Amino acid sequence: MTVQIVRLKEGVDVVSEIEFIKNGVYAEAQLTFPMMFELRNTALVLQQWLPLAVMEGNSVVISRNEILCVMEPNDNFRDYYENTISKLNSVRNK
Repeated sequence: MTVQIVRLKEGVDVVSEIEFIKNGVYAEAQLTFPMMFELRNTALVLQQWLPLAVMEGNSVVISRNEILCVMEPNDNFRDYYENTISKLNSVRNK
């Protein structure tokens, strides 16, 4: 899986580890640790896209039809995302 920025048709931007899979005749994408993000003034803010605290597991499968486009994050944003996920995992595992 690779970290990608996914823009959904509904206009939401999500950064996530993503794997494209084919399930029968349907193309799907598995998003692991999906996080919404936005710029507030000059600060980049990440927040959970799904209620991971009450979910079993840490991923969701969506129809590929719901994805408008996929983009490669720059190194700084990828590092920020990966560090945030690492911190969340350490809190969840306590």
